[in-house]
Amino acid sequence: MRELVNPPGQPTHDTVPATQAPVPHDRSFLVASHEHWQRLGSVPGVIVPVTADFKPMSPIEKSTGVVLPIVSDVHGGDTNRHHGHFYKSVYESGGLGRKAVRSSRLQRVVVGPHTRYHRLFEGTELPYTAEAQYRLIILNCAGYVPDKGVLINDIGAARIVQLTHPQRKALRRPNIFTIERGNPAQMDRTHFLMDYALSQNFGPEKQEDIKRFLDITPEAMRLHQGLRAKKLQLAMRLTNIAIAEAVRPLSGEFKRAREQRALRVDAPETAWHVAKLQIRHREPDYFETLESNLLIQQQSAA
Repeated sequence: MRELVNPPGQPTHDTVPATQAPVPHDRSFLVASHEHWQRLGSVPGVIVPVTADFKPMSPIEKSTGVVLPIVSDVHGGDTNRHHGHFYKSVYESGGLGRKAVRSSRLQRVVVGPHTRYHRLFEGTELPYTAEAQYRLIILNCAGYVPDKGVLINDIGAARIVQLTHPQRKALRRPNIFTIERGNPAQMDRTHFLMDYALSQNFGPEKQEDIKRFLDITPEAMRLHQGLRAKKLQLAMRLTNIAIAEAVRPLSGEFKRAREQRALRVDAPETAWHVAKLQIRHREPDYFETLESNLLIQQQSAA
């Protein structure tokens, strides 16, 4: 994918700190079938990044970073799955976070509008930080639906529209926004979400559990078989606490999205449950990672 740049007179992306959101072009686009586009005016709450030669990329919701859904006047016909985060080569050539983001959002779309969408938009902006990637994965896995979408008509033109109630209701059905299943996609998400959670600092009120966990040494477990089960129980408790810390910054946002019926109808109840569902049964694999991170945190606090 070509280098991204900002509008004329603005600094280029490589002068913008990585913690900032991508700077948008101040236009939304009507893209004709022959790939010409013209100014429609600013669309509040939407970012349309552009490539170096000012080709539009996937429109995203400014407040969340979630890719706007594809909607169409075309009804019926064959459907397939659209990766909201493309191109595959860009995402899969990056780190674990990029791979996990790509696999966290698929949309079932009628084939014709899906094909036209890819002719009109030049890839999807990459989320910059681990924090942004984690937040996006949680919302994607919950089937979050923004209040705007990209309408693709039957002649191949696109515009950003406010979603109607029937459109949002249709997009919230269980089979519309899904995730990639099977490996390596599932393992990529599991590893990223677990690594991120276990990088969180535990509060002082959890130090007793941490001490009990670290006090059970390999030697002690060899001498007393029951201690291994005890240590695993403590590890899973601490992992659950780590997940709670990781999702804390987006818990309020997730709750509002649920209240506004902006999540898939069968989405888990909380952001914590979304993360837990993705990593279930994998906690034992992170036994040593948890111990290593806790030791580092203790040494840093000393």
